[in-house]
Amino acid sequence: MDCDDDASCTPDAGGCVARRPGYVSPSVARGAMLRHGLTGLQVAARVGVNPSTVRNWLAGRTAPAPAKLAALAQVLELNVRDLTGVLPSRETLSDMRVHAALNQSEVAERVGLSQSAFSTIEQGGSPLSEALCASLADLYGEPQEAVRDAWQRANDTLKGSTQ
Repeated sequence: MDCDDDASCTPDAGGCVARRPGYVSPSVARGAMLRHGLTGLQVAARVGVNPSTVRNWLAGRTAPAPAKLAALAQVLELNVRDLTGVLPSRETLSDMRVHAALNQSEVAERVGLSQSAFSTIEQGGSPLSEALCASLADLYGEPQEAVRDAWQRANDTLKGSTQ
């Protein structure tokens, strides 16, 4: 599979891997660990998790909670977006939320929606209003156009019409 042709994957060492919001790019994380001379044990201690948790993140078995992802990025001296390997041209609203170190319930509360209603919008299943777009842009530190584009990608994926 060519990653350039599929918005649901991301290039990584060894080829294209399925892209899931909040998952760590193993090659990026390992490269940063190597550059900084850090072991998994040291990373775990600095992030405040068990070493097995870091191993699971690096193996792609689990994703860190948004706050832990931000902590991991800080320890590795990386931007969260770089750590997840998500290109801005492929970001969804879920990616933007995770990159802003927020979970779904936090965002839903801040924008005055139920988590269920926000989840449906985030997945592209309900329209994104201009007011919500503006609120999300502020929360995520992104331009409104990028938020609209991210919602559209999720909507296109939901409909099965990715780029």
